[in-house]
Amino acid sequence: MDPSTISVVVQKLLTEKLVEKTKLPSDRRTSVIALTDLGKRCVEEHVPISIKAGDDLLAPLSHGERILLLELLDKITPPED
Repeated sequence: MDPSTISVVVQKLLTEKLVEKTKLPSDRRTSVIALTDLGKRCVEEHVPISIKAGDDLLAPLSHGERILLLELLDKITPPED
């Protein structure tokens, strides 16, 4: 993700109280983003739904086809900076 996009996403998560931001004591320039209790509950609720959606999407593919699809997606995904 582009740094400006990350900033927007983190701000939204902060606004929704799903994460909290603190400064690293050893380096005050570094922010630490951590899930709040509400954020943890949100993850526990939504991650299984997301995993099921992915499984349902890939259900028509064989194991080999799934691997090939992931390799092809990786090939067209731009490298992270």
